[in-house]
Amino acid sequence: MFRAPVGVSENARGLPAVGSPLRVLVVADTKSAVPGMALPGAAAEGQAVADEVHNVGVGEVRLLLGPEATYDAVARAFDEFEPDVFHFAGHAWFDEHEAYLELADRHLTATMVRPWLSRRSPAFMFLNSHYTAFIPAGVEGTGGAHAEAISAGLRGRPGFADLAMRSGVGAFLGTFSGAIDDSGARDFARAVYRALLHGATAAAALQAARSLAREQGSATALLYCLYGEGALQLRGQYT
Repeated sequence: MFRAPVGVSENARGLPAVGSPLRVLVVADTKSAVPGMALPGAAAEGQAVADEVHNVGVGEVRLLLGPEATYDAVARAFDEFEPDVFHFAGHAWFDEHEAYLELADRHLTATMVRPWLSRRSPAFMFLNSHYTAFIPAGVEGTGGAHAEAISAGLRGRPGFADLAMRSGVGAFLGTFSGAIDDSGARDFARAVYRALLHGATAAAALQAARSLAREQGSATALLYCLYGEGALQLRGQYT
């Protein structure tokens, strides 16, 4: 699925410049030190994304795993490293107001991310977790620490996608489901980056990852949607 938010012009979305070498920020398995919250697949995914970048030799990676992925560390990475690509693999959910990502020490809400994206927007942003694109109408869940049930209401709630588009991110990839399979998400992410790092457009990378998932009998890839510029490339002509 490809979505372009209503009311956001092509000029407003824009296409951020992609650095050379490519700078990739990866944040993964942020709650590994908390009993019962470790996501081995997310940790493997983060390392796999970093390995893909290193293997192709097109850029540098800042990898924040587990307890390293604090709010201050992520904020510092956005400020100093100025990533062209931001990838997240870990826990995410939503509260009474908006979606959030789980960092090692606190929630990271869409509102909190806004100033980071506005200062220098990544060209590509992939938040590989629950409800990162948007929360469909009628979805119910629990807040942090197993609080009372929270409903997305009749109109649903925004995730991070609209924020990314309004902040100038070139292309955003996220999910609209709370049933993302850990290993399926890892394999999907690896396939997306393998295509992107060899020159595929964002739309072609999504299609390549979906085709691979279909061959493997996995439905996980159908739970993702791409926003923004499907023609975005992180490298030159796909080979």
